[in-house]
Amino acid sequence: MVPVSVVLMFGAGCAAGDQSGDGPVKDAVTGTATCALITLPSGTTEDGTEVVKERFTCTDVTSDPRVSGEEVLEIETLLYDDHSAPWSVTSATITTEDGVWRGTGDGVLRFDGDGPYNYGETIYRGEGPYEGLTYHCLVAGSNGELVLAGWIESTE
Repeated sequence: MVPVSVVLMFGAGCAAGDQSGDGPVKDAVTGTATCALITLPSGTTEDGTEVVKERFTCTDVTSDPRVSGEEVLEIETLLYDDHSAPWSVTSATITTEDGVWRGTGDGVLRFDGDGPYNYGETIYRGEGPYEGLTYHCLVAGSNGELVLAGWIESTE
């Protein structure tokens, strides 16, 4: 396995949650995810576009214990050219001490510079004690150390 870190977006200035009373309360989240990569069987589309399938197993350490835990992501990337490639999180699960979050997302992989660089967002729905909550996680970073930033809000 190749060690990587996956980040689910970062927002400069994410600090305390939005307590303004204008809509649902939003609790800011920041952190990192340190991941191991497993490449899955890949293939091509009908038009010849290469499809790369990967599984990341991660340890998420965040400012909010509700989304700190073990994560498994299934990702498909379409390689159209040498500069960038769209990817989809087809399945994401974060398991914490108290509950589970499940989600999907989208982003892009850029290939210029020293290595690939990711930008994207995954949206998770809470289960168990997290039922009625949504976790919006933005991702940006290399396949080395990635950063997480986002927010948790009530969806009831």
